[in-house]
Amino acid sequence: MEEKLDELLKLTKENNKILRGMRSSQRWASFFNYIYYALIIGSFIGAYYYLQPIVDKAMQSLQGVASGIQDVQGAAAGARNINISPDTIDQLQKTLNL
Repeated sequence: MEEKLDELLKLTKENNKILRGMRSSQRWASFFNYIYYALIIGSFIGAYYYLQPIVDKAMQSLQGVASGIQDVQGAAAGARNINISPDTIDQLQKTLNL
């Protein structure tokens, strides 16, 4: 009977050691998992902080190009409404043929 108790105590101690090791491994895995996600989120925040001025400048440039295109379109629409007399056209042709 005492041999069975000694064997049971030995198995219990071995199981306890294994369970403590598993719990320790789980704690370390959780810790590194938090570090992993913190690095990912931190890199996104850092990239946003670094790239935001570049994106702002690009957006301003695109807005400038868009307003320039609108100005050209407005000028083209206004140029269609210009009435030039045939005499003026003849004078321009004579001047350019010199």
